[in-house]
Amino acid sequence: MPEKRLALLKRKFSILERPFIHLKRNAKNDPTGKSLKAVKVFTYGITLVFAGEEKHYSLENIEDVFLTLKPDTCEKIVAVDAIDKGKQVHFSLYERDFPGLQESMDLALKDGWGGFYKKRNTNKTAIWIHAVCATSAVLGERNPFIYSFKVKNPEFSTAERKRVSSDWGLPDRGSLLRKLAMLVNRDFADLNLPQNHPKMIRSERAHIMRALMVVTTTEVMSLALDGYACDWLSYEESFAWCLKAGNMLRYACSDWDSYAQCMLECFDIFSNTPIIDNPVMGKTASRDSFMDAKTAYKKATEHLSQLPEDPRQIPWLTRLYHDTAESVNTTKILPSDFLYKPELYSGLRFYTSESFRMPARNLAKFILAGGCSVADVSVKLHLTINSLLAIMAIQYVDDELSERVAASFCKTANNLFKFYEIDIDAFEAWKAHVPPKQEEMLGL
Repeated sequence: MPEKRLALLKRKFSILERPFIHLKRNAKNDPTGKSLKAVKVFTYGITLVFAGEEKHYSLENIEDVFLTLKPDTCEKIVAVDAIDKGKQVHFSLYERDFPGLQESMDLALKDGWGGFYKKRNTNKTAIWIHAVCATSAVLGERNPFIYSFKVKNPEFSTAERKRVSSDWGLPDRGSLLRKLAMLVNRDFADLNLPQNHPKMIRSERAHIMRALMVVTTTEVMSLALDGYACDWLSYEESFAWCLKAGNMLRYACSDWDSYAQCMLECFDIFSNTPIIDNPVMGKTASRDSFMDAKTAYKKATEHLSQLPEDPRQIPWLTRLYHDTAESVNTTKILPSDFLYKPELYSGLRFYTSESFRMPARNLAKFILAGGCSVADVSVKLHLTINSLLAIMAIQYVDDELSERVAASFCKTANNLFKFYEIDIDAFEAWKAHVPPKQEEMLGL
């Protein structure tokens, strides 16, 4: 039998297949009779029955199906992400409208229907990362068990970039990397907050600094996830940034409760000034907006424990590690005569040139310590560039010296990478931290 005819016959019989879930809407919740009337789940897709018509989503056009709660009402829902006529759609099916839907769908998913559970990240580190950022997943009706909270679909990377540009004010990969490095290297004592008064009691000041660090490292992880969704970061790069922030975070808090408490305290810290430049979001915000955000965050955190599966059941001290990143082979010993920025010895005072060479030495020490991946080295490189630029800004170097320092650092870093067979170009990394108008001046 010709394959085309066989396919048509299979399609014909699949249409005649009876649904394994068929729930009619609770009539009390449909006084007009014009809303969604029934939900049918087949082995090949989902059909929504309206008054006088049906809307079918085949499995090949469904990206994800998961159980969650409605952010504003805490109602049980089945969330569906699908593609309809080339556009991404998201809709929610309410338990109150279709009693028994969540339980039935839960059984179907666990039994392998649609293969949606296979798309979940079972790596414990990924689950821990998502548990940290799970409040944003709840607020956005996204799946906290999928990396970056959604099935990665290249067709919609443009839409994701528009969203991230709007939410974070970041138009491209370079701006994202600058933001990530700046946040990880941030000195919270420099933030212009009224609570940062010099006469503050040391313990109180330390408490505030810890809360600020917690909320900032959480932002780093959220940005890294969004960077992956936008195709600005590879999975390994995104994971490495999350690990960097996650390891900082784990030692700042003792458990999930203390983490949530730090996050809530930060809303109070920021709201104590009527109008400030928000250290978390980088946007100007009012006291009311911070308090509204605190209420939403608190509600979302409470929702987590009520989810069919709570990602924060994973232990706080779960060991964090890479799952796919390539490790750097450090069995080779770096030559004792390896030169760090030799171009800076000429014509510079020793202490000045040494301060410019130190970041390169620290980068080498990081690699020599072993146990790092290529993605870890990339993160360290961007953090080092950010630190070096800060040193240059403090010492008020002129354009000529800036060019020498940049070129010398990148050359030394590339020699280091070449020795250890690390496929990273320091010159390309430096470009991400330099405004476009300065690239030509710096010879980049």
